[in-house]
Amino acid sequence: MKKKEIRKNQVEEIVNADDKSNWKMTDDVVGKLEYAFAIDCNITEACAYADISRDTYYEWIQRFPLLSDRFEQLRNNPVLLAKDCVTKGVRKDPDLALRYLKLKRPKEFSEVVQIESKNLHIHLIEELGKIGNEDET
Repeated sequence: MKKKEIRKNQVEEIVNADDKSNWKMTDDVVGKLEYAFAIDCNITEACAYADISRDTYYEWIQRFPLLSDRFEQLRNNPVLLAKDCVTKGVRKDPDLALRYLKLKRPKEFSEVVQIESKNLHIHLIEELGKIGNEDET
């Protein structure tokens, strides 16, 4: 199912709606929210930048789902840009490529160190017991 995209004129329609509860919703405020989300701000940061409360933000996105979709799209842009940068870098840098694979598919590419030792097991239990006793004092 294709996700509906919000067009700029739809934002203007929402902003210009003749509703007293939208009095803070101006082009400037919506633009600030869009900018904040485009640079990967969280909701609290975006609201602070736009000088609105989180309650106001949640009321707006509940009443105007297309606005919510627009903000969500913008919040994904920095991640997409970063992924693009990484994949371009992987082509040029074999070390980066290996690090990427280790993070992306650790079971397949990470270096696993497995230590089996009865003495080590006993030592770890003793050390954990000491830590537990220190907490009680």
